[in-house]
Amino acid sequence: MKNKTNQKENISRVLKDKEFIPLRLSVIFLLIFVVTISYFGLYKLKNKIFATDYSWTQSDWSAGEDQVTTADYNNNATNWTKYYSASSSLTIGNDISLSFDIATSTDTTDTNFNSGTTSTVFVSSTGSSASLVLLKPGGASCTTDNECSTGGCSGGLCVVPPCAGLTSLDYSGQTYGLVEIGTQCWFAEHLNVGTKLASGSTMPSNNSIIEKWCYSNSTVNCTTYGGLYTWAEANQLAATCNTTSCILPTPSQGICPAGWHIPTDDEIKTLEVYLGMCTGSGAGCVDAIGYRGTDQGTQLKSGGTSGFNIILSGLRNIDGSFLLQNTRGYLWSASEGSASYGWYRFFDASEARVNNSNYTKTYGFPVRCLKD
Repeated sequence: MKNKTNQKENISRVLKDKEFIPLRLSVIFLLIFVVTISYFGLYKLKNKIFATDYSWTQSDWSAGEDQVTTADYNNNATNWTKYYSASSSLTIGNDISLSFDIATSTDTTDTNFNSGTTSTVFVSSTGSSASLVLLKPGGASCTTDNECSTGGCSGGLCVVPPCAGLTSLDYSGQTYGLVEIGTQCWFAEHLNVGTKLASGSTMPSNNSIIEKWCYSNSTVNCTTYGGLYTWAEANQLAATCNTTSCILPTPSQGICPAGWHIPTDDEIKTLEVYLGMCTGSGAGCVDAIGYRGTDQGTQLKSGGTSGFNIILSGLRNIDGSFLLQNTRGYLWSASEGSASYGWYRFFDASEARVNNSNYTKTYGFPVRCLKD
């Protein structure tokens, strides 16, 4: 009985005495904590919490630009095909690609670009590996062909195209079209330079003036068909070189502008072979005399596929008359056939081949210039 009485007294003291206030508060807080935890634990058992991972897939871009529509949380998760906006340099369909036509950029740090501008650029590769490549001009240092705008790297330098990017040239008050054929750059028109002689019977004199004949003494014919020159005049040699053998400079600039020259017989052969004429001296081949080739004359005449545009100029005959305009076209070379003969080509209106001949240097034939 005594023990039970002591327990009651102890409990009474704990509940009433001031010294046990902290203990009583601790017990109260403990009870509150236990009740709270129990309550929320039971609540969670009754109300499950749901969670999910949400992924978004852009299947393609074919639906186009849309700045109004928005995707909902619970739909279009795997087949969205719209986009908000895109740069004008992008081409967008099912896929996205970088479209690039022409751009001009300036490079002042690499001597290969001569501190100038270039529009020779292209997009290399696609996707994340795509890059914008600035190509080097002819004459720049290189190690591979694809570095060069000219398409080739040779001997550590980008190949310089025959006409160096030019399509025309101004000379002595006239503009001449240019044409690249193989590795050569040619005037695409007959030369018309110099002072017109009074008549077909008037010969060029030994002076520093370039002199020419115009077919039928008509200046209009020089404008349309080009001037007609003796072999010596075309090569700017003394008139005596029409009847005696003379040494020509190599190349022979003649009446051509600086950096250009009268083509040799071999250089014209290079042109003919490039257009498909067979090599060697066999019948119809490039080293034969007379008519040679197959359709090289057609290719070289006006309207032909080569762009050389030989016109049927006719000639000034050695007796001073003018013959064969619109029937036959001629072209001097810088090569001698003998002391009084020079090599030339002629083209007939009804003939697909090219004739290679050498004859009197005092004939009046047209001239074409070839780039050095």
